[in-house]
Amino acid sequence: MDQHYDNDSITNIAIRCIDKLVVEGYIKDCSGTDDMTEFEVQDIIKDEIQKSLVRRGLATVDIDDFRDSWSSMLNIRAFRSSQI
Repeated sequence: MDQHYDNDSITNIAIRCIDKLVVEGYIKDCSGTDDMTEFEVQDIIKDEIQKSLVRRGLATVDIDDFRDSWSSMLNIRAFRSSQI
């Protein structure tokens, strides 16, 4: 039987990906700063993993988490645009 992934397990996979990308130098370490790059990339990775798993029937979409994730991303992009 196939494993079913919940929101927390998908988030943990995305966090491990980010940690590896920081260690390898592909993404700068934003710990202790106001830079949201790590979190933005983490959200993108998580969303893509979740979409792929949902299409395969291995995960369900937590609509509140999905809405919060996209809302946060849109707010960050709007803030960046206002800084230009």
